[in-house]
Amino acid sequence: MAQYYKPCFLNENKNQVETYFDSWDTDNDSKLMKHSYVGNSLVMNVSYHMIHSPKRLVWAGDYADEVVGKDNFYNLCNNAVKQEPIYDVGVLKSALNHNTYYINHDKKEYFDICKTTIPNMRGWIGIAHPLPILTADGNGRGGGDYEGVHMELVGTWKGDLIEVSDTIPADYTEIEPFFTEMNDAEIEDYMNDLNDHGKRKFRMKVDYVTTEEFVVEAYTEEEAMRLAENRNPDEIQVYENLTIDGYPRVICEE
Repeated sequence: MAQYYKPCFLNENKNQVETYFDSWDTDNDSKLMKHSYVGNSLVMNVSYHMIHSPKRLVWAGDYADEVVGKDNFYNLCNNAVKQEPIYDVGVLKSALNHNTYYINHDKKEYFDICKTTIPNMRGWIGIAHPLPILTADGNGRGGGDYEGVHMELVGTWKGDLIEVSDTIPADYTEIEPFFTEMNDAEIEDYMNDLNDHGKRKFRMKVDYVTTEEFVVEAYTEEEAMRLAENRNPDEIQVYENLTIDGYPRVICEE
């Protein structure tokens, strides 16, 4: 049978759920691999609430082991506060485009969502967001669970104190988790295809008051857009005069 999940924030002693998210509130299925992808609205909501605000996170499955008496974290959500989602995806993307580091303060580890998913699958196809997989509790016990590469990392961050930030603490170790359910042959074919095409240069323009242009190197136009959005504003003078509706766009491929 299928296993269902609820992302939840725990108390410091990790014996109570303080708040949780219901996937259906963001129009997502509750099965792990129905929502655990880069750009997914549920994952972005969870991440948004950890920006500069460390939380003990568990992606709680309903088949997971008991933690308190006869209840697991999924069932403990029944006594917790449900977090209302942010429906404006633009608000979520804007904040997360500037806070790409996922920091584990217990293990003193971090990953950069941009670095760990680039070059990745074109258009994010087949690539999971590391956060739900790293914090999954009960994976492998029901339908819809993750079955792919790097199974040894699944659940290794569950219950840890995690923060989303734009800065990295000193002396923390970077990890590069890569999760996909593609098989080895499919991954090899994809990477060969990627290497055959190589990076291309995209000339970008920002629709702000000024008309400055710049060039980024990327495998796809979508990746070029993300690189442009993630550039340090201090390095692009044009950002000083942005308009409310200003977004980077591709002018041409060089």
